[in-house]
Amino acid sequence: MYKVFFNHRSIEFVSKDFQVAGLNEAFFYFIQDNGEISRILRFFHNTSSIHCLVIVSENPKETFKVFNFHFMPITAAGGFVVNPAGEILLINRHKKWDLPKGKAEEGEIPSETALREVEEECGIQNISIECSLGETYHTYKLNGIPSIKKTYWFLMRFNGTETPTPQLEEDIHEVRWVNPIEIDTYLANTYNSLLDIFVRGVQQL
Repeated sequence: MYKVFFNHRSIEFVSKDFQVAGLNEAFFYFIQDNGEISRILRFFHNTSSIHCLVIVSENPKETFKVFNFHFMPITAAGGFVVNPAGEILLINRHKKWDLPKGKAEEGEIPSETALREVEEECGIQNISIECSLGETYHTYKLNGIPSIKKTYWFLMRFNGTETPTPQLEEDIHEVRWVNPIEIDTYLANTYNSLLDIFVRGVQQL
């Protein structure tokens, strides 16, 4: 399954045998030809009442590939960072709680991007990657061009002693270690695209 976020809305790509539990309020579209993607996108953009569109096809991977042709691709990576006390590292950017992440530089592999971005945005070192937490996709316009960002996520462990400091030039105003017991308070003011990553990360604690 692939899931792409459009702010608070989403499009999911699933196979015909996908279990629909938990998607009772979704709008399902059974696609016969991937050439329909352009029309489906217009329909989705023009129908704001649909919060979750589920595109069902014989080959979701191929359908998703065709969908991506409509956007400029951007690659990014980030970290779900945990300290020895089991606290989670959050940043506050644009008045929302977020995880440290950023775009890949030329020649980087995702794990390198993730480590660099955490170090730069939070001012910490002595971090190591434990495992992958999967990928997220979200769309936005970059200089007026419809773009899709694929972000690779990693569970990281921090074993240093330095106090995190925000990268102000990236509009990060606060970096905070958060007890997992309190995480729901912060999730009320974060991006929908991050919710699955928080769930996967907390499950690893």
